[in-house]
Amino acid sequence: MFCTCISMGLLGISAYKVAVEVDLSESFPGFDIVGLPDVAVKESRDRVRTAIINSGFDFPVGKIVVNLAPSDIKKAGSLYDLPILIGILRADGQIDCDFRDFAFIGELSLEGTVKPVTGILPMVLEAKKLGIEKIFIPEGNASEGSIVEGIEVYAVGSVSEVVEHLRGEKILEPLKAMKFSENPVNYYEADFEDVCIEGYQPALWDSEKCIGVIGSKSRTNEKYVLKNAFDGKPVGEFYGALVEGDRIMAYCPYSEYFDPDGGMTYT
Repeated sequence: MFCTCISMGLLGISAYKVAVEVDLSESFPGFDIVGLPDVAVKESRDRVRTAIINSGFDFPVGKIVVNLAPSDIKKAGSLYDLPILIGILRADGQIDCDFRDFAFIGELSLEGTVKPVTGILPMVLEAKKLGIEKIFIPEGNASEGSIVEGIEVYAVGSVSEVVEHLRGEKILEPLKAMKFSENPVNYYEADFEDVCIEGYQPALWDSEKCIGVIGSKSRTNEKYVLKNAFDGKPVGEFYGALVEGDRIMAYCPYSEYFDPDGGMTYT
């Protein structure tokens, strides 16, 4: 049986749609992944197989071929574990529902829990732009996924939660979209005044590309998610998943003004 489910991928700092095509046939047992997968994607075969068994489902006997389309773009990372697993269960008839407008993202542990991945914010934004109705993301990425409105975002902690929802056995509630003030109170534990290269002027933040912290005299390592993210430029979040205690910042950690010589100065 053949099945297709939707996932997302990252190309640089831009997200794009990935079709996870799964074909299950009665042939000599095997499990192949094609579509320019990197080593982490290839290793998902073992993670997916073990997660299916340890979650209490049946791993199908037969030839499994997974294609990650478009096949001319290299796929990297472990975020395709969850959509591959869902596709296999659907192709084997263990899930019977129409999820053509759903997307799935997440790494799997061997016991079947869904682990956080990087780049959730740009992928959820792109999914919304493509008209995808629902997207399932790891519970550990809930803080990033919840800031996007106009799409139902479900944060899941295990394979069983996803399957029970798709079967209609235990319906999950989508995340409530977080609200941010347009004029937040200016508070920071660290500021780009502290970011510099010894002997040079403080490092500047590119307000268009939102890229880069180079060196820090205070040795501060802080993650920033800027207001630019809401305009489709979520580079700050791209560098790593937020962990418990991290804040999503809706404004830039610098002040800017025009100097008399006509240039833009960042402090």
